[in-house]
Amino acid sequence: MLHIHGSAEARDDELILGHAWEPESRASLSGSADIADMDTRLMEANSIIDDYFCATFKPSQKLIAKHQYFFEGLSGVKQVIILGHFLSAVDETYFQYLFLQKSVAAAQWSIACRSEKKWIKKSRKLDLMGIRPVSVRQVSWDTL
Repeated sequence: MLHIHGSAEARDDELILGHAWEPESRASLSGSADIADMDTRLMEANSIIDDYFCATFKPSQKLIAKHQYFFEGLSGVKQVIILGHFLSAVDETYFQYLFLQKSVAAAQWSIACRSEKKWIKKSRKLDLMGIRPVSVRQVSWDTL
């Protein structure tokens, strides 16, 4: 089992949470303001927020490289079950790498959803990511 974002149970593991924006591509909140006219409290607040975005950047490519052996060992996968995942853009890099593994891309995908509305959204996201709609089925949380 791989906890790609770390495990709270492992004392030495660093938990990795965050977003996919590259820190360098995000403009500083204080960058466009005239510093001479800016309130020092606002400057400090902007600096704290800027630091937060740098600290919570999720280095997806580095994590994939670190755990490449795991991804490449997925040759026997026949079924993928998604529980409680939003399939958001922040994790798209992981899914793209998973889809490079032929068995994962060809597997039967089951997505647990609490409503028809969520099922429609999630199945569309997987379709946009390259998983064929015929390979995806909805599973009710009640049956798990």
